[in-house]
Amino acid sequence: YTSQSNLGKKIVVNMAAAMGRLLSFNRNAKVLVSSLRFTAVPVRRYGLEVSGTGEAITHTGQVFDESDPRRARFVGRKKEVNENFAIKLVAEEPITDAEARIVSCDGGGGALGHPKVYINLVFDESDPRRARFVGRKKEVNENFAIKLVAEEPVTDAEARIVSCDGGGGALGHPKVYINLDKDTKVGTCGYCGLQFKQKHHH
Repeated sequence: YTSQSNLGKKIVVNMAAAMGRLLSFNRNAKVLVSSLRFTAVPVRRYGLEVSGTGEAITHTGQVFDESDPRRARFVGRKKEVNENFAIKLVAEEPITDAEARIVSCDGGGGALGHPKVYINLVFDESDPRRARFVGRKKEVNENFAIKLVAEEPVTDAEARIVSCDGGGGALGHPKVYINLDKDTKVGTCGYCGLQFKQKHHH
């Protein structure tokens, strides 16, 4: 009975600690949200892409040739395709207005977030801090990650299915598999945006 009693006390203490962390998170979230003004801007809505045969194209770019026997699985029923492609969802996010000149972003935090980065916003024309740029050029880092990804050439692959882990290691991402059995477009990694295309031998 003593061990059961101690176990019960530990469970109560752990639950109380977890509740405290939850309440603390809620308070911090309310403070953060209250300090920001959100402005919705027109965003582009994305729909499903469809091949020439009318078959829906998956978020990894998979579509079968018209003569492919695997198309039989879609006879009499709809092909289920996930429309929530990560890169497209990010593009649909509205721009956030902030009162502060410097804001931080951690991608939402937790396991699905990223290391916190600080973003310098531009000064107003009348801001006295602009004096620091009189007579010299303002240094700005032009190496935005999204732009660097866009500059990467499409990778030709011999196989019908390729895998991508963003390079692996701490700067990579979970390994995903991308189907390349299509003719018209490349397969894009939903995590890092790298693109792949099957090299056909004729």
